[in-house]
Amino acid sequence: MSDTSWRHLGLAMVQARAIRVGLVVLAVTAIGTGTWLAAQRPDVCAWLGQAEAFAADHSGFAFLVLFVWSALVFLTLAPLGTSTLLVASYILGPLAGLVQFGSLVVSSIILFELSRERSDHALEARLVPFPRLHRLAGLARRNGLKFAIITRVAPVIPSAAACLGAAYFNVSRRDFYLGTLLSGWIRPAIFAALGAGAAALPVCL
Repeated sequence: MSDTSWRHLGLAMVQARAIRVGLVVLAVTAIGTGTWLAAQRPDVCAWLGQAEAFAADHSGFAFLVLFVWSALVFLTLAPLGTSTLLVASYILGPLAGLVQFGSLVVSSIILFELSRERSDHALEARLVPFPRLHRLAGLARRNGLKFAIITRVAPVIPSAAACLGAAYFNVSRRDFYLGTLLSGWIRPAIFAALGAGAAALPVCL
């Protein structure tokens, strides 16, 4: 087996493991949260108030936790980024959106560089048996900037999927990073505004 084949096999194993970890985290979180809520029936408003008080006294630590957690989420396909930001912006305000955008950029660099195919010829050879995927890859490469922007703005595409798709189709670094910087902030800004706005609603009085 060639070095390139071993490299792709290793990346596939890493990506599969990342997906499994993300799904396990999501399942454990959902089951644990549901069980805890059913058993304890906590006062959610009281918890939010305590979280807001803690964040006010330890804002730097709270933003650091948000950054690290969001980066870990973005490295997997776990659909926790939006819910994380809604809660974080409710507690920390709209600045949480900027922090999550920073974590998105960092995680995107890691995933894209680890997964990127360096050779167009190798990519072409790998996609020959799949004509539709071959055409899609060519379209993505020719319109790399648009591809990056669309996958960043589309609400149903996780950040990890956008990174892996661009890497697999060999979108250029320039198009991927420029598209991420131009459009990667849009979803965090929208959901941060929604979360921060929810704090002003007469829910927890």
